[in-house]
Formats: sequence, structure tokens, C-alpha cells
Amino acid sequence: GNTPVSAPTATQTSGIDIPAPTPGNIVRLEVEVGDTIAKEQTLLVMEAMKMEFEVKSPQAGVVQAVHVQAGNTVQTGDALLTLRG
Repeated sequence: GNTPVSAPTATQTSGIDIPAPTPGNIVRLEVEVGDTIAKEQTLLVMEAMKMEFEVKSPQAGVVQAVHVQAGNTVQTGDALLTLRG
């Protein structure tokens, strides 16, 4: 394959996994694969101990993969989605 000459140095080719901050249930996803997102944008809403909270993006980027769907139960550290910076 061809190697691009002007490869951006700041971006990472490998994605960044967004981990679940706590065990809980996925209430709804706010983004989908291919979405361009801003830092602090809400990625999804989780519910834990009867309280809903938002999982926000640590950085700007593009949604590379979504690993969960509404109704899923996750554990702390589970990859919720993957961002490409």
C-alpha cells in the first residue's frame, strides 16, 4: 500500500477505548460509529444504583466502534466505545 506523505503526528491511529466508570446498565447511546465528537460531549447514558449519569468524551475525535447497546449490563473497565483521535 501507499504510505501517506503528510501523516498527521498528533493523532493516533489506534483507537482509545472509553471504559465504563462503574458497573451499571446502558440506558441509551448518544453517538454512533462515524460521528465526530467534541471533548466533554456526552457519549452515552448509564444507570447505576437507580441513578442515571452521562459518560463524556475525554477528547475530541471520531467514534470508531461502539461495543455496547441500550440494555447491556457492563462492569467497571469494560470498553463502551472506541474513539479515534
